[in-house]
Amino acid sequence: MTDRDRPTDDAQWMSVAFAGVGVVAVAVGLIGLGTIGYWYLADMGWTGSGSTLVVSRWPIALAAFVAALCSLFGATAILLRRSLGRSSPAVFLLLASVAALPLAVVVAIRAYPQVEPAVLIAHGDAHWRTVLPVTEVFGVRSETDRTITLEGRADRRACTWQLRAVTIDLATGQLTDVTELPGFLPAGQVPPPPTPIDPGTFEIIQGTAPFICRN
Repeated sequence: MTDRDRPTDDAQWMSVAFAGVGVVAVAVGLIGLGTIGYWYLADMGWTGSGSTLVVSRWPIALAAFVAALCSLFGATAILLRRSLGRSSPAVFLLLASVAALPLAVVVAIRAYPQVEPAVLIAHGDAHWRTVLPVTEVFGVRSETDRTITLEGRADRRACTWQLRAVTIDLATGQLTDVTELPGFLPAGQVPPPPTPIDPGTFEIIQGTAPFICRN
């Protein structure tokens, strides 16, 4: 091999850069596809949970497309890394594009429909807004001069859920305690239903889920 045929340091650096960026892009794309596929499988009830999506499929299809595109471009960068030659504006632009695709996958995954939590807003002496770790608030379980404890349900994929008691500081709106409640109690041990929230003091914005449960 003559000196003319031997790869230059510049070409070697570009080959290594494209190989590294390509591997990351392929990995992130495959992880994104796996995550989206698992969520869709659970949300559509194909695991036998009885769940059904009730939102537009376009964000899901777009997220899957971006993830697949990321893996495809990453694999292309790996295969073509030795034929790109010396660095140039066009080569740097291609490298930057492949490097940016994993970030696009992260954005696309975040666009996938998720469970939205409930929000409690105080309109009394203290004004605050708190995002609650439940999807639907049933009412007030207990209240003191300093705290209020709400009871609600936290929805999860595949039609799973948790009953929770959430205690909030009345002065600041900060969460002071979150307790998981049993879903079933023996006869005679079932507490009375929670009382309604005072609409003059608090405003509750119930959360939403992108699916319904048919079972």
